[in-house]
Amino acid sequence: MPDESDVAFLPDSRHVALTRSTGHVREFPDEGFIEHSDIVVRDLQTGRTHVLLRSRPFSGDNVEMVSAPGGGRIAFLRSNSPLATPAGGQAIFVMRRDGSHLRRITRWSTEAGDHPDWSPDGRWILFRAPDRDDFLNSQLFVMHPDGTGMRQVTHVKAGTRLLSSSFSPDGRHIVFSQDGRSGEPDIFTMGLHGGPVQQVTRTPLWDSAPDWGPRRG
Repeated sequence: MPDESDVAFLPDSRHVALTRSTGHVREFPDEGFIEHSDIVVRDLQTGRTHVLLRSRPFSGDNVEMVSAPGGGRIAFLRSNSPLATPAGGQAIFVMRRDGSHLRRITRWSTEAGDHPDWSPDGRWILFRAPDRDDFLNSQLFVMHPDGTGMRQVTHVKAGTRLLSSSFSPDGRHIVFSQDGRSGEPDIFTMGLHGGPVQQVTRTPLWDSAPDWGPRRG
């Protein structure tokens, strides 16, 4: 049976993009990789599924899809296995809604990731780099979907845990998680082009993976 994960709605609310993992798991020294990690789109009304991207056997994972506001393009994260080039590399890719015109937009050396988000006007993709398991010594960046204009948004102190983020409905602000006063991550907001950082939550719990709700009125 296939394992399906990383489900993301497309703007028409009728289709979803998801990762479909099939086959056996091959163990490598540091991590195991599934045989196939494909990106598919499913029609929620008919149940029909269309494969947008087929992976080579044990080449890595294709995950964390996000659709452009108009639905014409999809961004996602690719994490290479030791069998791919570069081995262990990680980058953000963009392709058209039909799976064509696939292109990598971040350098492998950037190690971009952590659930990229598309700005409401379609001009920017927000991501964290480097994307490592300890979440330390990374920053949030934006980049145009064609791979140009990469710009650092946050300037957190070294040693601070910085987690995932998303855009506000008007695209002028971002919400993200970083270490708070209690020592665990809290939720913060700031302007996309700078300005004061405002703390939203203050709890002793781990607050992360914020997603800004839709605009009202």
